Amino acid sequence: MQLDPLDATSDAHRTATRLSHNKNLRRHDGSTYCAPVLFKFRPDVSEEHRETFVRELKTLKSLPCVKDHRLIVGGPSVTDPLERSKGYHFALLSFHQDCGALEEYQASAEHHSTYLWPFKEDVTRFDFEVAEEDEYMCQFVARGLANGNA
Repeated sequence: MQLDPLDATSDAHRTATRLSHNKNLRRHDGSTYCAPVLFKFRPDVSEEHRETFVRELKTLKSLPCVKDHRLIVGGPSVTDPLERSKGYHFALLSFHQDCGALEEYQASAEHHSTYLWPFKEDVTRFDFEVAEEDEYMCQFVARGLANGNA
């Protein structure tokens, strides 16, 4: 039995779908792209390993594809009740000039951490384009950095 290269479960299909989706996103370039990610480690991962992971995550802000070094890492959750955090340990929020910069960030060697993938229980990502009328809200982080407040 020959496999269909565009079967919905094939790597080729997933890649074609992603490229098609990203091609459509590029029509809207000029806006900031925001990339929140939630990380959950397996229960057997040590606190020391998690701390190393967070330190490594924070170095991603120096990548040229991260807009104005705007990348925030937070955790543990302060959500009350804690169950609403669904067990996630850390969150990352990064900002990118356009879809191309977001793609460059996601493809970078630094982005594919050896501190995460072998140790993850779950990762949730939800990239989106910031609406033009909300663009001004993305500036508060840059102003804080410029003023030494971030």
